[in-house]
Amino acid sequence: MPEFYNAESGWRPMHHLQISFKNEQRCREIAPQPQIQALNCGLYNEERMPMITTITTFKLSTPFTREQAQRVFLSTAPKYQGAAGLFRKCYLLSDDGATAGGVYLWNSRQEAEAMFTQPWRTFVREKYGTEPTITYFETPVVVDNVTQQVLTDE
Repeated sequence: MPEFYNAESGWRPMHHLQISFKNEQRCREIAPQPQIQALNCGLYNEERMPMITTITTFKLSTPFTREQAQRVFLSTAPKYQGAAGLFRKCYLLSDDGATAGGVYLWNSRQEAEAMFTQPWRTFVREKYGTEPTITYFETPVVVDNVTQQVLTDE
């Protein structure tokens, strides 16, 4: 059963979770997507699979400036909004602008793999001119400073 940690009560099962927002309705207003509600509001399924973090990277044929990267990243962001099982995506750009990528937090490996298909690889190759690498990590603990909780999927 998923658990969370808070400084006042220690480790507690998620079914005892007290939503950190004033009420569930406010939580739904702040986090309209069900996946985000689950992550930030404690609305977890008790039969959860391990959360997964994926890191994608790709070498750029021509380095990007921060402004160029931001423009391109904003143009692709809608592709990830509402993606099944995706809690959060952070776009990455190396200091020298030669490598870009993303860090994704997923509900499950199955949902992550459903994103990173051959059409997705083709999209990345056409957009950035290079082949992406994808690394999967199990994510047994998440520190969430927004909700002031430490979450685990065990």
